[in-house]
Amino acid sequence: MAREAGDIAWACDYTPFYVARDEKEAAAWHGAGEVILESEVDSVSQHSFVIGIGDNGIRQKIASRFADRLHFSNLVHPARPLVTAKGT
Repeated sequence: MAREAGDIAWACDYTPFYVARDEKEAAAWHGAGEVILESEVDSVSQHSFVIGIGDNGIRQKIASRFADRLHFSNLVHPARPLVTAKGT
Protein backbone atom coordinates (compact mmCIF):
# COMPACT_ATOMS: atom_id res chain seq x y z
CA MET A 1 0.00 0.00 0.00
CA ALA A 2 2.92 2.39 0.49
CA ARG A 3 3.62 2.28 -3.23
CA GLU A 4 -0.03 3.06 -4.02
CA ALA A 5 -0.10 5.94 -1.53
CA GLY A 6 3.06 7.27 -3.17
CA ASP A 7 1.49 6.98 -6.62
CA ILE A 8 -1.48 9.03 -5.45
CA ALA A 9 0.86 11.62 -3.91
CA TRP A 10 2.73 11.92 -7.23
CA ALA A 11 -0.62 12.31 -9.05
CA CYS A 12 -1.52 15.14 -6.65
CA ASP A 13 1.80 16.89 -7.43
CA TYR A 14 3.32 16.03 -4.05
CA THR A 15 6.78 14.54 -3.73
CA PRO A 16 6.42 11.55 -1.41
CA PHE A 17 9.06 10.10 0.82
CA TYR A 18 8.78 6.78 2.55
CA VAL A 19 9.48 5.91 6.17
CA ALA A 20 11.27 2.65 6.94
CA ARG A 21 11.60 1.06 10.37
CA ASP A 22 15.30 0.28 9.94
CA GLU A 23 18.20 0.21 7.46
CA LYS A 24 17.28 -3.27 6.22
CA GLU A 25 13.75 -2.18 5.34
CA ALA A 26 15.05 1.02 3.72
CA ALA A 27 17.51 -0.96 1.58
CA ALA A 28 14.70 -3.23 0.38
CA TRP A 29 12.72 -0.30 -1.08
CA HIS A 30 12.86 -0.26 -4.89
CA GLY A 31 10.28 2.40 -5.72
CA ALA A 32 10.68 6.02 -6.71
CA GLY A 33 11.18 8.51 -3.92
CA GLU A 34 13.39 9.07 -0.92
CA VAL A 35 13.36 6.73 2.07
CA ILE A 36 14.00 7.98 5.60
CA LEU A 37 14.17 6.05 8.84
CA GLU A 38 11.56 6.26 11.60
CA SER A 39 14.28 7.77 13.78
CA GLU A 40 14.44 10.71 11.35
CA VAL A 41 10.75 11.64 11.17
CA ASP A 42 11.14 14.55 13.59
CA SER A 43 13.35 16.27 11.01
CA VAL A 44 10.46 16.28 8.51
CA SER A 45 7.55 16.69 10.93
CA GLN A 46 6.47 19.91 9.18
CA HIS A 47 5.10 17.75 6.33
CA SER A 48 1.80 15.88 6.25
CA PHE A 49 1.99 12.10 6.43
CA VAL A 50 -0.14 9.33 4.96
CA ILE A 51 -0.10 5.78 6.28
CA GLY A 52 -0.11 3.38 3.34
CA ILE A 53 -1.05 0.19 5.21
CA GLY A 54 -4.25 -1.70 4.49
CA ASP A 55 -4.61 -3.37 7.90
CA ASN A 56 -6.73 -1.07 10.09
CA GLY A 57 -5.22 -2.32 13.34
CA ILE A 58 -1.62 -1.78 12.24
CA ARG A 59 -2.49 1.60 10.73
CA GLN A 60 -4.07 2.66 14.05
CA LYS A 61 -0.99 1.54 16.02
CA ILE A 62 1.29 3.59 13.77
CA ALA A 63 -0.98 6.64 13.93
CA SER A 64 -1.14 6.39 17.73
CA ARG A 65 2.64 6.04 18.04
CA PHE A 66 3.25 9.26 16.11
CA ALA A 67 0.04 11.22 16.88
CA ASP A 68 1.77 13.76 19.13
CA ARG A 69 4.54 14.49 16.59
CA LEU A 70 3.09 14.16 13.07
CA HIS A 71 0.10 15.42 11.11
CA PHE A 72 -1.72 12.76 9.10
CA SER A 73 -3.75 13.54 5.98
CA ASN A 74 -5.91 11.65 3.51
CA LEU A 75 -5.07 11.46 -0.17
CA VAL A 76 -7.67 11.18 -2.93
CA HIS A 77 -6.51 10.46 -6.46
CA PRO A 78 -7.41 13.45 -8.66
CA ALA A 79 -8.80 11.18 -11.39
CA ARG A 80 -11.26 9.55 -9.00
CA PRO A 81 -14.53 11.45 -8.52
CA LEU A 82 -15.85 11.63 -4.99
CA VAL A 83 -19.19 9.94 -4.54
CA THR A 84 -21.38 10.70 -1.58
CA ALA A 85 -24.50 8.88 -0.50
CA LYS A 86 -27.43 10.33 1.36
CA GLY A 87 -28.97 8.06 3.97
CA THR A 88 -32.61 7.08 3.52
